[in-house]
Amino acid sequence: MVFYPQDHPKEIHDISRWWKEKDIMRRLTFARDRVVEVLDDIYDAYQLKLLTDAIERWDIRIMDQLPQYMQVFYKGLLDL
Repeated sequence: MVFYPQDHPKEIHDISRWWKEKDIMRRLTFARDRVVEVLDDIYDAYQLKLLTDAIERWDIRIMDQLPQYMQVFYKGLLDL
């Protein structure tokens, strides 16, 4: 099954609000200013395995092991 943004307007609204409240673009200057593409930019441009391991653990204590730019994303993801 494929999900499209138009199928989930509340989720897209909540993520967009989070995006603006956390001021993600100011903090992740290398990423495109589009919510959907930020994760893709992080994976494409930087240490895929390190971020994947952190996401699989889903534990804020691992955040200190991530580079600063990943900490911003990871903390935001955990908050969401």
